[in-house]
Amino acid sequence: MERLTTHDPDRQLLVCSANYKSWNEIYDRLAYYEDLEEQGRLVVLPCKAGDRVWGVEFDTSECPHCFGFGGCYGCSGAKPKGVYYFKFRLQDAEKIGKTVFLTREEAEAALKGVSEDA
Repeated sequence: MERLTTHDPDRQLLVCSANYKSWNEIYDRLAYYEDLEEQGRLVVLPCKAGDRVWGVEFDTSECPHCFGFGGCYGCSGAKPKGVYYFKFRLQDAEKIGKTVFLTREEAEAALKGVSEDA
């Protein structure tokens, strides 16, 4: 998507780029994003796709619910095993704060909490 504005760090102003055709174009884009926000369809993620994130790994080999296929994310039969890092994908968004974390420290704290509950 082509940017219509930039921030001027010295003057703290919004500056129009040379690419815009009219103020209406800027207003239309702003209205579009505000409509998405009102509809609950505008999501701001804490990281972008491809960023390194941390996950809590579970041993599912003896889990009666997932039969060792690794499709379980902390159900009652899975035992916490450790933390690992991977590249964030958009499908991981709903797992942020549950089994996906932005730092290793957060993942280790969650692992410790799961281990204590087990």
